[in-house]
Amino acid sequence: LNTTYPWFTNLMVAIIENKLELSTGFMKVGTHDLTNRQAGVLGSALSLSLVTCLLPTSAVDEWIMRSRAMQEFDLEYVWFRPMIESMAYKLLEEASWGLTARVMIGGMICVGDVATDIFMTYYFFTKEGGGNKRYG
Repeated sequence: LNTTYPWFTNLMVAIIENKLELSTGFMKVGTHDLTNRQAGVLGSALSLSLVTCLLPTSAVDEWIMRSRAMQEFDLEYVWFRPMIESMAYKLLEEASWGLTARVMIGGMICVGDVATDIFMTYYFFTKEGGGNKRYG
């Protein structure tokens, strides 16, 4: 595999390092034109997908769809997607930023929910919301 795709090792190393870096968006390069540097950037992009998606399987789907090379590789090798999905589950277990990001997002949603509840309660009991009318 390394003789056909010399960039594959760099891709795997970047995925395993699991460094959270900004992605460059869609990469239009195919499997035979991908450089070692591009493979490293592409491997690092998986961690960003893991942060933004709820499930590792959907993160891998998003990550594969962002690159023509990964789409081609996924079609050519049946074992590739299940391997990356199992790696994604393991990376999420071990990554401290994964848990932190999910706790922070959950906390922000809870605070936003409480704020909208307070606002609506205030609105219902003021003149704008109907004054002294009973709701229920």
